[in-house]
Amino acid sequence: MTAFVALPTLWQPHHVFAVSPVSQSLRSICYQARTRPMAVRKTVRTKTVLKMARDDKKDGKDEELASEEQLRAFELSRRFFLVLLGSWTVWISSKLFYQREMDMFMDSVDAKLAEWGISKRSRDQSQISRVDPKLANALIDAPLLVVSKDLKLMKEDDLLYEESTLRPKSRRFFITSDKNMALPKQEDVTDIRTLNWLVYCRNHVIGEALTSRNDRKKVVRAISRRLLDTILDYNTLPKSTSAKDDTAWWQGVRQILARLQALGYYSEFRLDTQAFEEGLWEEQGKSRFSLIVLGLSTITSTQVLAGESLDDMSPIYVSDILAEYLDRNGVRVDFENYYLDDTFQRSPFNYRPTGVATEFNIDIKKA
Repeated sequence: MTAFVALPTLWQPHHVFAVSPVSQSLRSICYQARTRPMAVRKTVRTKTVLKMARDDKKDGKDEELASEEQLRAFELSRRFFLVLLGSWTVWISSKLFYQREMDMFMDSVDAKLAEWGISKRSRDQSQISRVDPKLANALIDAPLLVVSKDLKLMKEDDLLYEESTLRPKSRRFFITSDKNMALPKQEDVTDIRTLNWLVYCRNHVIGEALTSRNDRKKVVRAISRRLLDTILDYNTLPKSTSAKDDTAWWQGVRQILARLQALGYYSEFRLDTQAFEEGLWEEQGKSRFSLIVLGLSTITSTQVLAGESLDDMSPIYVSDILAEYLDRNGVRVDFENYYLDDTFQRSPFNYRPTGVATEFNIDIKKA
């Protein structure tokens, strides 16, 4: 039997002189009670340190990945900039030194595509192939009647003789055939190729005979006057009692343009009256407007005559017809014609006008 001594307190084991199994269990429990909080705190601290280390490692990896992505983005932008700079340099160099060669190459590509039917130029769409017989005969006969009968500047026999010698020499230039249009008959004046050929021969002979520029201008104005009175039937057009009352003569201008289009003189017209100010016209009697005609049927003969410095004999009669009509309605007209190509041409060597743009300056005629 084991002897026990009195213990001052249960939690002071060093006072025990004889320890029983029960007391030993109590000591173990008490020791664990004292040391467990320290172990828990140590474990928590260790886990915290490990977590912080893992977070630091993860942040380091993220920073490395971000740095790599930034480097890749910088490298990509650098390459793009170099490609852009190189392309810009090549473009500038080609524009400075090889523009003509590039234009010729692109035009040849366009021509091939047009042959294959892949593309079609707007000038081909706007060009007409036939005109009204009444208009065609008037364009050919009016110059002869004006210089031989109205103005008496040339003898009819002399003009016809010179014209007969010029026709065989110039026919091949105007009358050609392609896969879309066969050769026209010589008497078929409604075909624009024949029409341009005959108009050119007649106007060329007249222009060469009349050395005075003023005489040639008088001839063109007289031709326009004849066309206004005959094929356009001036008597049926609106007439203005006062030049300031622009309503009537504006209607007449539009009717003239519409009749010429219906006869096949051109395929399209655009009358721009935005610059015409009603108030300014009534107060000061001055204004202006512009006109564009596309697909002009006589553009070929016009260009040939202009190339021979006979542009004042060019058969651009629409401007003079309008000027004559307005003059009869009390409006004085001054105008300027400009050739117009409605198709963009990369090379100036391929410039081929298809129409005419005209600027009109108008004012009230003084009594």
